[in-house]
Amino acid sequence: MKFIEGVVLATAATVSINAYAFDEADASRLVQRFSEIVACQLPAPDESTSLQYKAVQVRQGMDQADGFGAQYIVYWEGDDGCYGGNGTQRPNFTVVERSGFGSADPVVKTEYTIPELDLVRVTDFYAGKSEGSVHIEGLAYGPDDRQHDPSQPVEYVVELGFSGFKAVSKGN
Repeated sequence: MKFIEGVVLATAATVSINAYAFDEADASRLVQRFSEIVACQLPAPDESTSLQYKAVQVRQGMDQADGFGAQYIVYWEGDDGCYGGNGTQRPNFTVVERSGFGSADPVVKTEYTIPELDLVRVTDFYAGKSEGSVHIEGLAYGPDDRQHDPSQPVEYVVELGFSGFKAVSKGN
């Protein structure tokens, strides 16, 4: 009986440790698999930028045991919804959250949508200064730009709240 109790305790400890071990690289892989299901025109691996599937953790979990409540935002480019056509491959930001029991894997949270940003291409993306926020730098179309050749630098700080994203500030 003591052997069985020991195995159960060891298994529970392993599950708890493995549940907390989820990190930005895991969030990136999860969103990559998600994007391959919901999107088209994903860049080929040799065409990808270093930012494709970049993840940043924007909220820490509630405790050290399982990281419940931890949130990540993952940036990727593609045609979400497979609409096809010119200009449908665009920047996407997907939230991954540990929102179930400690033994549940983190999930993609599709209810969070980012506000419309005047943004054609992302050049940098990192966690903001306040919890739940991200800083996005990129390019938008200027008045004399041709399609697929944006030149107007833009910066945004976007905050992830309980009801979704909101743009906190815009630079440039």
